[in-house]
Amino acid sequence: MQVPKRTFAAVVWLAFVAPGVAGAQAPDGVLVAPFANISGAVTDDWIGDGIAETVLSDFEQIGTVEVMRPETLGAVATGDTDESALEEGRRLGAAWLVIGGYQRLGGTMRITARLVHTETGDI
Repeated sequence: MQVPKRTFAAVVWLAFVAPGVAGAQAPDGVLVAPFANISGAVTDDWIGDGIAETVLSDFEQIGTVEVMRPETLGAVATGDTDESALEEGRRLGAAWLVIGGYQRLGGTMRITARLVHTETGDI
């Protein structure tokens, strides 16, 4: 099964700004944190930044979502807690934070993501 290239960003876009969705409105801003390396293999550390960059790029291509970019992705460090990522999102004025993790399982990669409201912390 092939997964569409912009699956995550497309789902978020559909949830908030797709025509015909009752009460839909564009998010005020989205911050994407580097994804955490759950399996801890040092050789896979770079993947978290790559996932974040891909999601950021997808949001930028949608054009209706304001993307908040920290000066470097390291400003929202992968090893930090979700709370520190939320604090960075609030500091930058983002309404939403995308945070998640990845783990290599043999020849496959499992990626999990959460969309968190920065004001309430609700997922």
